[in-house]
Amino acid sequence: MKPSAFVNLNRLWAEWVVEELVRQSVTTFYICPGSRSTPLTVAAARHAKTQTSICYDERGAGFRALGYARATQQPAVVITTSGTAVANLHPAVVEAAQDSIPLLLLTADRPPELTDTGANQAILQTGFFAQHVRWQFELPCPSADIDPAFVLTTVDQAVHRSRDIHAGPVHLNVRIREPFLASTSPAQDCDVSGLAGWSQESAPWTHYSASQLTIADADLDRVLALINRTDRGMLLVGRLGSDAQREAVRALIRTLGWPVYADLASGLRLAEVGTHIMRYFDQALLSEEFNARCRPQTLLHLGGRVTSKRVALFFQQNRPEQTILVKEDPSRQDPMHGVTHSLHCDIEWFAQTLCRRYEGSCHAAFRGFFLERAEKVDRIIAQTIGQEQAITEPFVARRLTELIPNNHSLFVANSMPVRDVDIYGAHQRTGVRVGVNRGASGIDGTIATALGFAEGCSAPTTLILGDIAFIHDMSSLSQLSGCRFPLIIIVINNQGCGIFRFLPVSQEKDVFDAFFVTPHSFSLAGAGEPFQLDTYRVGTKAQFDQAYGAALKAGRSALIEVSVDGQKSFQFRKGLKAAILEVLK
Repeated sequence: MKPSAFVNLNRLWAEWVVEELVRQSVTTFYICPGSRSTPLTVAAARHAKTQTSICYDERGAGFRALGYARATQQPAVVITTSGTAVANLHPAVVEAAQDSIPLLLLTADRPPELTDTGANQAILQTGFFAQHVRWQFELPCPSADIDPAFVLTTVDQAVHRSRDIHAGPVHLNVRIREPFLASTSPAQDCDVSGLAGWSQESAPWTHYSASQLTIADADLDRVLALINRTDRGMLLVGRLGSDAQREAVRALIRTLGWPVYADLASGLRLAEVGTHIMRYFDQALLSEEFNARCRPQTLLHLGGRVTSKRVALFFQQNRPEQTILVKEDPSRQDPMHGVTHSLHCDIEWFAQTLCRRYEGSCHAAFRGFFLERAEKVDRIIAQTIGQEQAITEPFVARRLTELIPNNHSLFVANSMPVRDVDIYGAHQRTGVRVGVNRGASGIDGTIATALGFAEGCSAPTTLILGDIAFIHDMSSLSQLSGCRFPLIIIVINNQGCGIFRFLPVSQEKDVFDAFFVTPHSFSLAGAGEPFQLDTYRVGTKAQFDQAYGAALKAGRSALIEVSVDGQKSFQFRKGLKAAILEVLK
């Protein structure tokens, strides 16, 4: 890159920032309109190697970048102006921090002389995201007195900190004085001779080597010895971050032969990787004999947290002799305080190492106990859902996982959808990538995240979410027209927050409906019409099959509203749960 002869320093620094990001293979930019960020926006828009998208609101831009990074494990860049624009990024930053998702925030800011003076649109942006970012730094107003290499090394450090082993969001606050782009500061006022070599090459200024976490040989030997002595072992698989990790864990599953609980966020849940019987545990109803037979000697937990609260409760009440946790970031992941061995290391490396050095065996009766009941429970689910005439949320979760094409991706919203797909989703699917926001488990930004996930996967994507989550993020429908990959949105309209029907507060009749279920009478499919989305209204099982099939065939973004009776669906779940528990007894 060779800068123009006459540009002001704002333009010059912005071009350096964008160029260095591109050299670090960060090429996806989500840009929000704003004045103070003009130099950054222009530099990103004009670069030949960037992929830019305009986002009307910063909150949606943050979640869209989050979804992209979930799919790719590479950061996207969000560019915003100053003031409350920065504040709107906070929910996405929290989710990225909790789930170790890389994210790069470039927020334009007023110069120091306008900070804390009452100047318009000026807030204290330095350190705004506090402990929720992996690294934060303030680029000062461009000055000819500062070595240009400072700009490049700062960008390189930001990218490295965002995607290193402890990945997460990084905040670069960029102070900019007016005039933003006018050619009033000749380039010769800034000594750029030190960048001569860089300008003629395509490599970044600073190359950071990729890190790989391993553990000391003595610690590894100790853990492998425990695993090799185990004949009643169980494998618990949480969120995995890459296809390489998933392939390594699949190989480990075949090697160990242990019963497996694969969480939806692992990316293995819809495939046939072992028994998923664990998700049907209910400690209030299952017998002590059943629990005793299920209790493993060793629990090996790979990756992030699991969705099912009952699984965690089971292991709290029926503690294994040892629980081995393997994860790549150093944060504590032990809400039940049962972990006996915590391994901070690369999951792919650990799985491959264990495959090579495993010398144990799984007790056939222990494994058979799970497999037999898993098969029975799966038959009960399929039979009960099939016999129910009305359309229910479990039906949508089951049927969607049966119909979604193998070359598609699936994004699942929090609250009931993630639980329904985890519990009732079909097995034996291959090639369907799954994304969920389980870091902070919020329902905000779901549409925007799914859109970014589609872009990161480079594949058509289906999103399933509830009506309240949809209402939270309706503004993100405006972003669908610019997406290269269609997003089919399936919104379950049960007139409120159905998840609260499962909680004790449901007995507080005087406040339950108004303050928890928050019922409404909105027709949601119509929300897609102003944005030229194909829209479908569904009220029966047959209509669901027809609408989803038509949306897949059209190959365009679409909105399918599925109307269900929330109370009837709740009663259906109770009956299905009772049938499952009877099988387990």
